[in-house]
Amino acid sequence: MKSCKFDKGTPGVGVYSLYIKDIILPIIVSLIGVGGALGGVIVANHQNSVNDKEARIYAYQNKIIDQRINLVDRAAKVFGKSPGLQDEWKKYNDNLVKGKIDKSIVDKLTEVQGEFQSVVFLAAVYFGPKTKRALQELGEAPGPWWEKPKDKQDNLIVSMTDEINYKLQ
Repeated sequence: MKSCKFDKGTPGVGVYSLYIKDIILPIIVSLIGVGGALGGVIVANHQNSVNDKEARIYAYQNKIIDQRINLVDRAAKVFGKSPGLQDEWKKYNDNLVKGKIDKSIVDKLTEVQGEFQSVVFLAAVYFGPKTKRALQELGEAPGPWWEKPKDKQDNLIVSMTDEINYKLQ
């Protein structure tokens, strides 16, 4: 009988090559793919959070600007009523001297005074130092606000308009 000899030495280069090509390489490629996918998710989530934050800031700034524009409009309307209020004030004082009070005049003066007080308070809150200076100058002039000099009233409106974007950019 013939005997067969098998070489039990070190395996050949082909076995290691097969091991690297069929097992190690697919594992490395799949790990790189998983890492890339996770990295993409992390980057996308970060960008979404940045975009959400910027959107909230933009919405907040738009609301502030809308409120400021609304206040400028309200102030202009209130100051636009001052010539008529001067007449009402004169009627009120004339009636007061006569000892009678006309409720309709009191109601009208009270309503417009309330609107003016609201505008003054909110202007001090929403606007900056230029508007606050204009409010102070308006307050320093004697008499009710509807008898204040027109240049002081106009200065307040201009100051408010100049500060529409105050601390928003």
